[in-house]
Amino acid sequence: MSENVSFTLFGKQHLCVLTLILSCMILLPILKRRGIAPGKIKIVAYILAGILLIIKIGEPIYRLSEGEAWQTQLPIQMCDIGAFLICIFLFKQKKLLFELSYFWALGGGIQAALTPDLKYGFPHTDFLFFFITHGLAMIYVIYAVVMFEYRPYLSSILRTFYATIIFALLITPVNLILDENYLFLRAKPEGQTLLSFIGPWPWYIVSLTAVSLIIFFVYYSPFLVQDLIKKNSE
Repeated sequence: MSENVSFTLFGKQHLCVLTLILSCMILLPILKRRGIAPGKIKIVAYILAGILLIIKIGEPIYRLSEGEAWQTQLPIQMCDIGAFLICIFLFKQKKLLFELSYFWALGGGIQAALTPDLKYGFPHTDFLFFFITHGLAMIYVIYAVVMFEYRPYLSSILRTFYATIIFALLITPVNLILDENYLFLRAKPEGQTLLSFIGPWPWYIVSLTAVSLIIFFVYYSPFLVQDLIKKNSE
């Protein structure tokens, strides 16, 4: 693994990959307007899910082969679970799977992509795995919204919020047993992220709980605006 290129927040490489991800998201509604047969939509969904699953399963295998400790390679970060959930959703459409994917894979992915906890830039494998997996997961959520016409509702925020708390409680003993920091429950990430601005440990966990609700509402707001516009037009 090449380690000679440092990652720069909002540097040229970072902006390029963010632009690429955003372009793919914008492209999906354009494809939908051109009309795609329902059968093809499902076939593409299966292919997309298979690609991301192969990458998500292959990443820890690769890292283990490079000598990294297995304790650090468990796919149990919020974005990891969100990525797996959106893959399962693409195979079998279920409302709860979509809701969790929307807020964890898309919402968490946007935050992660904007302020990634990375040391090295392209072509380091950390950079490639991070943006490929987060980028694909976010694109897939938009695919679900555009092609399958799924959307979150106000009640989705509370369901996801409760699921997030339960998930964090389950991860807490895992962190203690393995002496790890999944979900950043034991310490802040080293890079500049949202957690850098909401207080020291452990108080930032309390702050993050409130901030999460606000963030969830922000990601729901486009659909709220859409509903209000539709209601007023009627």
